Amino acid sequence: MRVYRVSRFASVRVREEGFERPEGFELAPYWDEWSRSFEASRPQVEVKIRASELVRRFLPGELRGKDGVYVVGFENLEEAFRELLKFGPDVEVLDTAAREGAGRGGRGRGRRSLRGLTSIRRKH
Repeated sequence: MRVYRVSRFASVRVREEGFERPEGFELAPYWDEWSRSFEASRPQVEVKIRASELVRRFLPGELRGKDGVYVVGFENLEEAFRELLKFGPDVEVLDTAAREGAGRGGRGRGRRSLRGLTSIRRKH
């Protein structure tokens, strides 16, 4: 069975022929498992930052940390750079790491790029 994002459809049309669900198929358990698997396969860049309370309120996703030092997850390096750059000097990148087993992009290539993000942010 394949899953597609609706946002990727250019157009849809109703067809004459139908389909039959596999016997015993239950959407809720299938969707839970597929979603867990999909999220685990996505690459993730974790960035450890120092940020003010004001900046923290505008950071995407769930944060781990306290006392002004947080770990923020991004899907890729470009997203991390774009999101953090808009805070200017109010956020400092302390460390970056690619999640183990990251899917697309490969682990080694990601690590080189992440070091680049750290150096760029530390210059400002």
